Formats: sequence, C-alpha cells, structure tokens
Amino acid sequence: MKCDLQDTHYLALWDKNDLPLIGKWQEKIRNGERNEELGKLFFKLLDSKYNDHHPNPEPLDLAVDKKYLLTWNGIGKFCRLITRQDSTTFTHVAVGTGATVPQPYDIALVSEASVIDFASNGFFDGAGTSIRYAGTFGSGVPSNTFKESLVRNQATSTGSTVMCRNIFPTNPISHTSGNSGFTCAGTIEFIAYR
Repeated sequence: MKCDLQDTHYLALWDKNDLPLIGKWQEKIRNGERNEELGKLFFKLLDSKYNDHHPNPEPLDLAVDKKYLLTWNGIGKFCRLITRQDSTTFTHVAVGTGATVPQPYDIALVSEASVIDFASNGFFDGAGTSIRYAGTFGSGVPSNTFKESLVRNQATSTGSTVMCRNIFPTNPISHTSGNSGFTCAGTIEFIAYR
C-alpha cells in the first residue's frame, strides 16, 4: 500500500463582527468539544465560499492554495512524532507579503508580517489520517495584503521547524486594521492507495 498527500491551505478574510463567533468555534475545536464535527463544518464553510456559495458566516474574501506540500524538515518532524522521538508539535502560524515559490527546504517566510499561536487563537488538530489547523488574526493586525503563510513549531523563525509554506500570489487577501480579521487554515490528508 502506498500513501499520497493532498493538502489545501486557506486565507479567509472576515468582517470584524464575525471574529467572536470564529473564535468560539475554534476554541471548542481546540478544547476537544465536538472537535471532529466542528472541524469538518469549519472547513466545509471555507470550501462553500471557494465554490461560490454563501455560507454563514461568510468570509469577505478567500485565498486558496492547493499546490504545495510539507517541507523536508516538517516531514522529518512528523516522522519523529510518529516514532515518539519528539513530543512537541506545530504551534504557530505566520503570514507575510512575499510571493516567491515555496521550496521544500524553506525555513521562513520571505517577508513575515504577523504570527499567532494556535493555543489561544486557533487550533492544530490531528485525527485519523488528517491534520487540520486554523489560526485567526484579530482586527488589530496592521493593514496589509497577505500573500504567504507558514506553520512552524515556535513563535520565532530562528531555529524553528516549518511544517509547510504556502503562497497566494494571484488571490491574496487585503486586510484593513480595525475593520477585518483573517484566518490562516489548512488540511493535510494522507490518502492510502494500492
């Protein structure tokens, strides 16, 4: 049996009035309250927007990347986690304004603008053969047009292990401080086939 990876990464722009609901939803997933059900619903909402439907709440804008997979260091960390040689997982998501093509050896964003931790602003959830994550940046983040994101195992880029780096060069999101917030989210599915 062989295994393949299928991943989808999102940048979802929210009206600031939707942020409390998104925060409560993510807190329940993070705390294990119906996390499987709510996790599926959260990503179904993002996919609905991507497919031109109008979910509630509806993101103001949505950027999607389905091209890029894990970094070499990220794959190595997953192997160490599986074999119990490591016990720390990925804890932070960062966004930036760079748009160079991701490489499997990336260790940082091209131009990092903001970072948050999953422990208080989202979730990182592994269940069965999938990994799901979401980190929500509040309305106080300075205005910017975000074109890249990554997931790593600590707040700072120096010495961190990057799970994945993604770019959204043709469909970035434009966040306005005080008016919107945004979520960086993704799913990685390990698909078995013969």
